[in-house]
Amino acid sequence: MATIQQISPDVAPPSTGRYVLMRLGDGDALERQGESFVYTISRKMPGNLFEAHLQRMISDAELLADQERIDVVFVTFDPQSGR
Repeated sequence: MATIQQISPDVAPPSTGRYVLMRLGDGDALERQGESFVYTISRKMPGNLFEAHLQRMISDAELLADQERIDVVFVTFDPQSGR
């Protein structure tokens, strides 16, 4: 199972190794960047819906990491507050 690590939005993930990166944005998206993946999560939802959506996306990122044999999921925001 992948490890979830919180990093600052200003810090780039390590250039070596594969990872799943989660960030906030204006819409939902999943992109492949080389051997890694980037999830963008829309912050344009009411608070209660956003929290549920955020938890679902984190779960999806963990599943993707497991399927792709990736060891780490980087989260660039506080999953507890969504900011």
